[in-house]
Amino acid sequence: MGDKASFMDEFEQRVSAIPGVERVEFFGSILTDKFVQGRSDIDVAVFGEVSAEDKHRIRLLIRDLSKKYDMKLEQVPFLHPTPFFVPPKREKIFRETFNGHLHLIRLAEPIRRLIKKYPPLTHDGYWRLEERFARIPFFHRVFYLFW
Repeated sequence: MGDKASFMDEFEQRVSAIPGVERVEFFGSILTDKFVQGRSDIDVAVFGEVSAEDKHRIRLLIRDLSKKYDMKLEQVPFLHPTPFFVPPKREKIFRETFNGHLHLIRLAEPIRRLIKKYPPLTHDGYWRLEERFARIPFFHRVFYLFW
């Protein structure tokens, strides 16, 4: 079984040391007993102003720590990039989305279930794309505008 606590501790410690990062917050199933290794994604938000290069490094850190602590995230269907990067000017809307408006997100639950059952992309596939396209300067800049 994966070591959730060590994964979270090392991720928070290493990311918090990056310039521009104000704090790291985990949420969702990883904080509960509902987390299923190899099936649950990892919900984490990085708050602050983070450069595109550091965002790339942080995403690959998720991959590396997933392997180190046997979290099996590479097998999990890709539903959203991990982590969420939240600049200060977007924190309020981020909090409103996840604190009180989840009922709106649940409207998409049938689609979410379908993607989990027949994933077009897993986290491993996403990481491969991340490594390949991050080398292209234009894509690198545009990609991070949206994530």
